[in-house]
This record gives sequence, structure tokens and C-alpha cells, in this order.
Amino acid sequence: MKVTGTVRHLDLEGGAWVLFADDGRRFELMPAPQDLVSDTRVEVHGELADGMSMRMVGPGLRVTSLRRL
Repeated sequence: MKVTGTVRHLDLEGGAWVLFADDGRRFELMPAPQDLVSDTRVEVHGELADGMSMRMVGPGLRVTSLRRL
């Protein structure tokens, strides 16, 4: 799946990188790509992980590629 939105680091239980999609959905990026900066616009390609993330911010998204916009 392809999702476009803004990534933000949330300081929950050790921290989590969350993608706030343009369509209102939220995904925890799994694993979080290196060198991310909060409030960066990105296009992410990945697959949904089973169930909710441990931090309950939304479903996990297994990242296969990430492009900064």
C-alpha cells in the first residue's frame, strides 16, 4: 500500500514514529527508518502489520520504502 502524509515522533513508551496520513488515518512505522525528522512530509510504501501497535496509535505499517516530499 502507498500512504502520503506527515511523520512525527511521539514520546510514548520509548518513542514511536507515527505517519499521520493525508486521509486522516494514523500508522506506526515499523521499523522506523533512520534519519527521520518530525513534521516531514513523506510517501511510504509498506504492508499493514497484524493488529494494533503496542502504543495503540494505529495499525503498524511495515515500511518497504520511504520518500521525503
